[in-house]
Amino acid sequence: MRGKGNDMCELESAVRGYSEAARGTALSVDAAKANRCADALHEHYVALRQTQAGKEAIAALMCDEDPNVRLCAARHSLEWAPDAARAALEQLRDGGGLMGLTAEYTLKEYEKGRLAFGAAAGGTGKEG
Repeated sequence: MRGKGNDMCELESAVRGYSEAARGTALSVDAAKANRCADALHEHYVALRQTQAGKEAIAALMCDEDPNVRLCAARHSLEWAPDAARAALEQLRDGGGLMGLTAEYTLKEYEKGRLAFGAAAGGTGKEG
């Protein structure tokens, strides 16, 4: 039987992995490395969204100092924390640059109902 301490360590490890992968998707000029980071980011997203604590951990990353971590966390949090996620995306959008453009189109696609979550986004279908 797993204890709360193990669960907390797993959560912290997944959040750390999510953050590192989100940073890696923006920092890499090597397409293969960026793709590996994107795959890792998705794996951590799928794992974290399985629990309320994981969803809250992703949502908390909308305040991260790194704008790419904020962007990824906001995009992923649209499903369970839409108001906070929209606010984070709007702030990134208003900052301009590539990050702002990505945030702008994320908001547009969300408003049109064209963003996929859970199994439709490549999850396991068991997401809550």
